[in-house]
Amino acid sequence: MMTRQVYKKMLMAAMVVVIGMGMGSCVDNIDNSTTPSEKEQQEQQAAAQQARAEKFWDVVSQLVDIDDYTDDYEDMTFEPVYGLEGSEAGTRYVYTNDMATAAARFADLVERDDIDENTQTYTYDDPDVGKLVYTKGTGRILATVEVSIKQIPSLKKIVYVPGAYANATFNYKAYYRFGDVVMRPVDGYGGEKVTEYWICVRPSFGPEGKGDSHWVCLNVLPKKNVWHYYSDNSKLDYYLPTKLGTNKEHMQNLAEMLYAIYYPTEWFENINQYANNVFNLKMFNDFDPGKVRYHNQHFWKNVQEGWKGFNMLYYALNYDEGEEAFKDLLKESSLHFLHKGYSWWTKSSWICTVYDAEYYNSTNNQYRDPQFYNMHNTFFEDITHDMQTLPVDFRKAGQIDSEKYLDFFGEYEPYRWVVRHATGKELATGGSYKVNQAIPGVMEFYRYYSCYPQDDPNGQPEVTPAP
Repeated sequence: MMTRQVYKKMLMAAMVVVIGMGMGSCVDNIDNSTTPSEKEQQEQQAAAQQARAEKFWDVVSQLVDIDDYTDDYEDMTFEPVYGLEGSEAGTRYVYTNDMATAAARFADLVERDDIDENTQTYTYDDPDVGKLVYTKGTGRILATVEVSIKQIPSLKKIVYVPGAYANATFNYKAYYRFGDVVMRPVDGYGGEKVTEYWICVRPSFGPEGKGDSHWVCLNVLPKKNVWHYYSDNSKLDYYLPTKLGTNKEHMQNLAEMLYAIYYPTEWFENINQYANNVFNLKMFNDFDPGKVRYHNQHFWKNVQEGWKGFNMLYYALNYDEGEEAFKDLLKESSLHFLHKGYSWWTKSSWICTVYDAEYYNSTNNQYRDPQFYNMHNTFFEDITHDMQTLPVDFRKAGQIDSEKYLDFFGEYEPYRWVVRHATGKELATGGSYKVNQAIPGVMEFYRYYSCYPQDDPNGQPEVTPAP
């Protein structure tokens, strides 16, 4: 088992490599007929533009539809999908359980670790993205964010309010539950069709006032989420993830959900014992532990059986080591998710950074702090490497050669999943989605109520599963 009480310094320090005069390269918009110095300049410009695009989409991809992602974004405008529209023009409401969750939502949005429930105000201002001004609120308003992003002119303000105040509950059962999986064919890199499997990591749920479902995809990257680089001189050929739209909230929900599926009794007992003001163990970020009866061990044991019957680890996670090996990852090791995409700002170097999020259960930690049970212990790392010596392919989980994994990450853990996020509305064809109906435009692969109709409340609000 790996030691996590010390900071893991990957590969010591990254060497800056000056591109040689004879180095040829082939990126989409580089003219190979130019002289070596002109090629270098074009290559630097292409890398700089990609870096700006990555920075822009790191933030904006969390606010607009996933199908809006494009490299030609600078003179375009997009409509926001983040939150529900308010009565005031340009205002979107985001519902959270408390101030800490509201602050965490904004911190995820701008990728800052120094924002919490005590933060009174914070200004994010980047010329490549725009300006977001966060202000802690009072009373029914937990916080507000003034938004000034040129490409989203219709979004002026985000308001965080408590879920109880939001009045967003619905009086019928949602179609999907935790762990449901849908699939659809998409264009892969190179023109071939690939199949995406989207996993529900936060369902629409009336008792919690959750009006939309949230999904992640781990098994494959389609063409629009791949940046390909090939050098015809050195034969370097690699594929990097881009425009992923992920954030810490839904990665955390994914990690906790996987633990609940494969350790249902332990998860349920931890919530009952430690989700209180003393130990502060959260339940899926902002679910009310008082409603754990809706997601008890009976439910999770059924999901585990459903996942096993549909070989979900293989299809949805590209994991072929078997269930027991995966359970060991959860119990004895950790889960690694690559998120945000990549950063490659270079004038004369091939230094590239990818972003790794590690989740593990604190029962394996010597401190055994209950607030970090159920995969709530996290470690975030920016992993930097000289790409001129290491061609890698992130299009599919676990597909990088084992030796390349060791070189790139400094340890052999072949299953690092690239995570993408979408709401049910974003997955729906034309954005038309009703939470009590199937998402149009996708195919059902595994659905709880289809496998366990005895737990189906038959159109009525959610009911407590049998113990």
